[in-house]
This record gives sequence, structure tokens and C-alpha cells, in this order.
Amino acid sequence: MRKKIFLGHISARDLPFSFQSHYHWIISVYARKPGGVERLLLETHGYYAIPAPWTFAFHVDDDESPEPVEAHQIRVQVLDKDVLIADASEQFAIDWVASEVSVHNLVLVPRAI
Repeated sequence: MRKKIFLGHISARDLPFSFQSHYHWIISVYARKPGGVERLLLETHGYYAIPAPWTFAFHVDDDESPEPVEAHQIRVQVLDKDVLIADASEQFAIDWVASEVSVHNLVLVPRAI
């Protein structure tokens, strides 16, 4: 079994507001199969007033990722109750053979204020 670490750096530099403790963060990793079908691999969420910038890491085994996979995607969403107020995503390919950490820089974009 091969393992990979996804390291994400989240920036809020483009947001015209600061984070509140009642904001709900959702960070997800998806695998996209041929034909566009997505499968959720990992997810974490909670209510945080996170100071930006912020870094997170996921450890993934290749047996958690369905084969064949066209791409993987990291999504970050920030919600105020049920309203999406900011998000970011990045799609990427994974080299399971390489031992390097898969690093992703995500810049949150405002959605609803």
C-alpha cells in the first residue's frame, strides 16, 4: 500500500471580512473517475475562527482512491449557517510513486457576504 500526504495552505487575502467562531469549515478531498463521477475520499469539518493563513494535511492510502482516477480535488468551503461565504478548490493529478508531499495553495474567494 502506498501513502501520500496532501498539504494545503489556505489564504484569506482576498476576503473582505475576518473569520468568526460560528463559521463552519468543510475541507474535502475527492477522486474523479472517468466520466466525471466524483467520490469523497476524506473530509473534516468544524466551527472555527481560524486565523489566516492556515495549513492542513491529509494522509491518503492508494487503496482509498478508486481506480482509474482522472484527477483528485481539494475543496475548502466556509459557511455562515447554510450560506456559502467563501470557498477554494484545486484539481490535481497524483504521482503515487513519488515520495514528495503533494502541496496545494488555496486562496479563498468570497461568495456571499
